[in-house]
Amino acid sequence: MPQPTLTLQIGGMHCGACVAHVEQVIRKVPGVRLAAVNLAIEQAIVQLDEPAHNPSIGDLIIAAVTRAGYQASIRSPTASTAGSTSHKSLKAAGTHDQHPASTDDASAWRRRFLYTLPLSASVMVLGMVWMTPVSAWVQLALTIPIYAWIGGVIARRVWSGLRTGRLDMDTLILLGTTAALVLSLWRLFATGHSAGHESLGVGEASVYVYFDSTAVVLSLVCAGRWLEGRARSSAAQAIAGLASLTPEFATVVSQGHTTERTTADLQVGDEVLVRPGQRLACDGQVLSGASDIDESMLTGESVRVHRSAGEHVFAGTLNGEGVLHVRVLQPAGSTVLAQIAELTRQAQLEKSDIQRLADRVAGVFVPVVLVIAIAVVLGWGLLAGSGSGTLTGDMVASGWTRGVEAAVSVLIVACPCALGLAVPMAILVGSGVGARHGIIIKQPRALEHAGAIKTILLDKTGTITDGRFELVQMVLTDKLGDNELLRLAASVEAGSEHPIGRALVAAAQQRGIPFAAASMVTAHTGLGVSGEVEGVQVFVGMPEAASDFVEFAERVESLRSGLLDSSMYTVIAVIEGGPDGTTRGLLCLRDSPKPGAVRAIALLHQLGCDVAMVTGDAVGPARSIARQLGITEVHAGVRPEGKLELVRQAQLKGPVAMVGDGVNDAPALAAADLSIAMGNGADIAGHAADIVLVSSELANLPRAIVLSRAMMYRIRMGLVWAFGYNIVLLPVAAAGWLTPMLAAAAMSLSSVSVIANALMLRRVKLDIEPTVTGGRPIPDS
Repeated sequence: MPQPTLTLQIGGMHCGACVAHVEQVIRKVPGVRLAAVNLAIEQAIVQLDEPAHNPSIGDLIIAAVTRAGYQASIRSPTASTAGSTSHKSLKAAGTHDQHPASTDDASAWRRRFLYTLPLSASVMVLGMVWMTPVSAWVQLALTIPIYAWIGGVIARRVWSGLRTGRLDMDTLILLGTTAALVLSLWRLFATGHSAGHESLGVGEASVYVYFDSTAVVLSLVCAGRWLEGRARSSAAQAIAGLASLTPEFATVVSQGHTTERTTADLQVGDEVLVRPGQRLACDGQVLSGASDIDESMLTGESVRVHRSAGEHVFAGTLNGEGVLHVRVLQPAGSTVLAQIAELTRQAQLEKSDIQRLADRVAGVFVPVVLVIAIAVVLGWGLLAGSGSGTLTGDMVASGWTRGVEAAVSVLIVACPCALGLAVPMAILVGSGVGARHGIIIKQPRALEHAGAIKTILLDKTGTITDGRFELVQMVLTDKLGDNELLRLAASVEAGSEHPIGRALVAAAQQRGIPFAAASMVTAHTGLGVSGEVEGVQVFVGMPEAASDFVEFAERVESLRSGLLDSSMYTVIAVIEGGPDGTTRGLLCLRDSPKPGAVRAIALLHQLGCDVAMVTGDAVGPARSIARQLGITEVHAGVRPEGKLELVRQAQLKGPVAMVGDGVNDAPALAAADLSIAMGNGADIAGHAADIVLVSSELANLPRAIVLSRAMMYRIRMGLVWAFGYNIVLLPVAAAGWLTPMLAAAAMSLSSVSVIANALMLRRVKLDIEPTVTGGRPIPDS
């Protein structure tokens, strides 16, 4: 039996150390088995022991998190399964998950950064080119507003953390910038005291201060928090997009009367009236009526499905032109749509191995640096006091002074500027490069796997194909020719908005076949369309509607000997005399690959990726498309939960990329190591994905892989440099060989080098050259 879980919304987190601390606090609560916290969506999922042993465990967890200095609220408790999430909770997620607080927080950091940037830039320039007391006083005047505004915000967070024994990156930032400020003030006043007022003249004695370290570090912190807040505020929109697909109200029929009721209040057995153009509010069974339903948000397929009495329909799907009476079979929280939402949310809460490692490192990095700084002060002071020979008070004081300066150097050099810039700068530059090619990097968390991607799972309709049908074959009787058969069909379908109707009209136009709109056009729900063409009644639709179809089908088999299997096609009949007339021919249509799809798949193979198709479509059409593109592995007839399971299975062999465009792809996109959504798909796919291809051209897929690998390479290079810089310079600073001024310069140099490393992404060539295989180049389409 699955363990009960509790989901909490967590506020106030801003680094990996916070994540580690919240997880530790929650795990200490009696009755908690496991806890996983996601910083991006600011949620924690907690696995509980049997709640009967501790019915107030939710309140205990909230109290523990609150004592730790964060905000917490219960989002939606679940008894066991994803399907138990209530509709009210889903709707709440649709609003709460927008994170207005996070959005406001990001806006506040952006405002602080823009306001302080001119001040910090001025301080940095003055510190580099004009090291006189006058310059120092000017730097102090410019630094104080930055320190009071930004440092005040950080100080409040540090104080809140200290009350609960939490140390994080804010602690280092505050200590390092404060130490640089205090030491600079001491040097400024000491210089002014020893030199007298004459030293205040321009060009007189130099004074070495570190105001630029304080100002620049705090401004860079603002920039990092701004970028972090933007990512966090948009990360949780996926479930909100799902919730919006279900209408808030439903029309319930009871004893011949209709009443409006909220969808959350629907009960199993209720009868719901669904009018034309409305979205269904429930999973249920059709009692009466018939209509064509757009189920693309579940199946990913653009062709509407005919539903009539006795058949099942699903919440969130779009009703066509018919009126339906539907009996509710599932409560709102157990609909297929609600389950997809839960799958998506749980997949987003999972962590990669590198993220877990980073959380653990962040949890111990700050205490280690503080211990080193304290040890440096004590070491220098005690060493000076225990030296041989006669020691003067000035000599002992000098030892402690050097210890303090060395400790300040340690704090400044360890201030995580380079570490904080390595990832966001690479993402910022890489995102700009991608945007120029229609590639939007939304979730950088998955880039760590981009270089190792070996398997790419592709959805079919809307991803590999464009969702538009094309006429590929006509099978005729002796009476009509190709042109006449297509002319009759196009005449009847001239005013149709159905994808098949548009395909037939387009085929006639491409062949230059003249046709005119039919008169007395009538839509036969679930069957087709009929009309009068030049005095002849013509029906275009399902072959099964013709009385002579069985006999005609037998003749078709002999005519089509050696051709492709008819299961590969959508078959439409052209019948004279209305639905009960005589079949004159069959039109075979198929969904075609996007332009450039063959080349794109070939380039993916060239990049070392195994490509597989995963689709909800039938086996025949799926295999037909796969053969055209050179894809050998095909998974057809797969539901959303099946796609998610295929991702899980493929991940056993290595990192997996999932490419899709619809709601039915969202759980698999969220679970994949690298998820890519086509821009023409449903919003949920875009929200759940790490990368969105705006133009929906499949040619952008290999470009996205190349860009992802290049970005990850630059991120790793930046992190290697940032960590290496700390590993090398921390002992140098502790030994007293690195003054605070040089420490600040080294810190600035490390930041510049990380930025320069990220800027190298502008030189990345996304359009790779195809190799020649078998003596022939990769085709253009």
